[in-house]
Amino acid sequence: MNTAPRILFSSLSTKLGLYKEVLRQARSFNDEATVVGADSNIRCSSAEKVEEFAVFPLLSELSDRELVILLKKLNITHVLPTRDEELTYWSRRSELLNDQQISVWVSDQSFLQSCIDKFTFSKIFKDSEICPIETQLTIEGEMAGRWVVKERYGSGSKNIGLNLDAKNAIALSRDLQNPVFQPFIKGKEFTAETWVDKNNSCRGVSLRWRIRVINGESHESEIFINKNWSNKLESVFTHIAGGRGHLLAQVMVDHDQNLHLIEINPRLGGASSLSLNAGIKSINWSLLEDYGKDKLIPVDPKIHQGMRLIKSNDMQIIKS
Repeated sequence: MNTAPRILFSSLSTKLGLYKEVLRQARSFNDEATVVGADSNIRCSSAEKVEEFAVFPLLSELSDRELVILLKKLNITHVLPTRDEELTYWSRRSELLNDQQISVWVSDQSFLQSCIDKFTFSKIFKDSEICPIETQLTIEGEMAGRWVVKERYGSGSKNIGLNLDAKNAIALSRDLQNPVFQPFIKGKEFTAETWVDKNNSCRGVSLRWRIRVINGESHESEIFINKNWSNKLESVFTHIAGGRGHLLAQVMVDHDQNLHLIEINPRLGGASSLSLNAGIKSINWSLLEDYGKDKLIPVDPKIHQGMRLIKSNDMQIIKS
C-alpha cells in the first residue's frame, strides 16, 4: 500500500468521540489519512460532525459485488467495523476484500463465534487464566442463590435480568429467544483493552474501571494499573487463536478480589477512546502492521494511569 489510508468507520451512529480518536491516530501515521464515517441512517447524530460521511446501505441488502463496487467508489483502503452484529459479516468477506487491496480489521470467524455464544464461551475459556462465569442453559427446580439471565447470543448488556431468585429468573427467561443463566456475582466491574497482532501477541493491556454505566455502555471510566491483572488478561486474550486487532474484555472483581471473566468483545467499544488515549494505539498499530512497519510497534507500551473519560449528550471529555 502506497496511498494514504482511507478508513471506513462503519455504524457511525453516536460514536463521534471514538471517530475523532480514530482519525487522530490515523493522522499520526499519515497526516493525509481520511476516516469516512458511514451509517445507513443519513440523519444519525454524528453525520454532520465528521470530516466525511457516507450513507451506507444495510449490509443485508448488499451483494458481495455491490459491496466491492461501493468501497472502491469511496476509495476505501481499510474497514473498521464498530458494531457487534456486523463483525461476522465483515470477517466472512475479509479475504474477498483483501484480494481487492482492502484490509478489514476484524477477528477470524471462529474467534467471533466463540465470543458471540456465551454458553460456548464459558466452555472454551474455562481453563484460561481468568475463569468465565459459569453459564448454563437451564435452572433445575428451585435452585438456591441469585441469578443473572440473559440472551445466549450477542452483547451481554441486552435483555438482561440481574440478581434474581430462581423463580423470577425462569419467568424472565420465557421472554428471551435463547436464554442462559449465570450465578449472580456481587462486585466491581472493569474493562480490559488490548491490541493483538497477526502473530497472536498482545501489545499492552489497559484497564479501566466502569464507574457509571448506562444501558451497558460506560459513561464514566478511569484508567488504573494492576500489572498482575494485565498479565492474566494478556493470557486470556490469546487463549485461543484468531483474535485480531482491538479486543476488550469485561471482568468482575468480587469482594475477595477474585476475577471473573464476563465476556470478550472483539471490537472497539463506546468508551475505547479512553484506552486509545491512554496508550493502546490500535489504529496507528494496525496501519503500521498493514504497511509492513511492524518493528515500530512497541512490545510493552506505557499505559497512562488516572486518565478519565466522561460521556454526556454524545460528547466525550477525556481528562488527564
